[in-house]
Amino acid sequence: MEKQPIHKHDCKGCNYLDTITDDDYTFDLYFCTQGFDNPRFHTVIARYGEYGDYISGLDFADEGPLKRAKELAEEKGFL
Repeated sequence: MEKQPIHKHDCKGCNYLDTITDDDYTFDLYFCTQGFDNPRFHTVIARYGEYGDYISGLDFADEGPLKRAKELAEEKGFL
């Protein structure tokens, strides 16, 4: 059975990548085009928490859940 995101996320420009646990948080990982064809607007997102909490940004994807999101986006051909 395919994994499904845990946290509510309604951006139509996002592609769900995976759900991981890192430290004490469970993160839903996404690659997002933010509705733009221009790659400079594309990013990775790690959503956690009950109230829509998230971290994002390719500039910050050198460690933690954003790094994993970037790796998955590369593996799936988004980046």
